[in-house]
Amino acid sequence: MTDEVDILIKNITALTPDEEPGILRDIDIAIVGGTIAKIGKDLRLDSKEELDGRGKIALPGLVDAHTHVFQIFLRGALTMSELQRHPIWLKVLIPFEADMDREEAEISARLACLNMIKKGITAFSDAGGPYPEILAEAAKDSGLRATVTYSTMDAGVPTYTRTPEHNRDLVSKYRNGRIRGWYSIRQLMTSTDDLIEKTFKYAEEDSVGVHMHLCEEAIEIQHSLTRWGRRPIEFLYEMG
Repeated sequence: MTDEVDILIKNITALTPDEEPGILRDIDIAIVGGTIAKIGKDLRLDSKEELDGRGKIALPGLVDAHTHVFQIFLRGALTMSELQRHPIWLKVLIPFEADMDREEAEISARLACLNMIKKGITAFSDAGGPYPEILAEAAKDSGLRATVTYSTMDAGVPTYTRTPEHNRDLVSKYRNGRIRGWYSIRQLMTSTDDLIEKTFKYAEEDSVGVHMHLCEEAIEIQHSLTRWGRRPIEFLYEMG
């Protein structure tokens, strides 16, 4: 490593994912080109910028494993009566996404990425929305890592329909690098058996994940028992 670094953080406490030592106190962190180049005690290096880390904590980037980027403008915007419209995802959330145009989607995506960076999140997995390619480009520009997907459903939702084939195109486009395309199922209640089977078949063939909501509330459990005679997890397990 060169003796000159871009940033040298002095005397900071660092949390590591390792069990031992786990917490490193009063250590220095050297950064070159946006990458941590060295961690140690009393590093004697020339730097373009030196920061005092006393009283601060450095920790690995957080991962948001389930988020709805295209719903960011709903935060704090719903009245109590709207929150009580059951099921809210069917009567409020999905129609909200369906009415969104591309410009609104881009604003939502970039605002969400900015908000995540501010909160220390460096990677996220979006649950699915109407414009995943817009989100993919926003995440790419932001420096975040992300999995993106269409919100696929084909039953009981008149507002819009997405199929596994839509997601397969997305997976092909965003296959390597920081941004990955995944498959998704919005809800078992809004999916035919054919959609469910195809989604998991394609995901296995393409070696990527499936993002979905599962066992969120009692109505879904009852739906599964009535439709398949099994609870959601049992049904999916038996599907393989």
